[in-house]
Amino acid sequence: MPSHLKLKIRLNLCTAIFFSAWLSACGNQPAPTKPVQPTIPRPAPAQFAQQKNCLACHNATGNMVGPSWQAVSAKYKSDPNATSTLTQKVLNGGQGSFGPAQMPAQANNLTPDEATYLVEWVLKGGQ
Repeated sequence: MPSHLKLKIRLNLCTAIFFSAWLSACGNQPAPTKPVQPTIPRPAPAQFAQQKNCLACHNATGNMVGPSWQAVSAKYKSDPNATSTLTQKVLNGGQGSFGPAQMPAQANNLTPDEATYLVEWVLKGGQ
């Protein structure tokens, strides 16, 4: 057999062995995972609402300057978009849903995740 054919066979064999080893090694590697973002523990919702001064205008059962959390929960109980609607009202402010009092924007006081955390709690009646 001519030497150039022997060389070609060896190269093809080496290439096949290399790719075979490479593919089998790839199959044994665990799939990459998303990095986990550390979570900062939040206080219980009632305590968090107090820390964020929600109690200046709201409480669980009776209307004050703003509506009670139970009134908000009752009004939005059948609204599938309640969480996002109310989160936007908390962050951007609003008026007219519960009378003439204006809800001041809280975007400087709450992150969107914090607002959602409180809204989800309010939609359960603040319980």
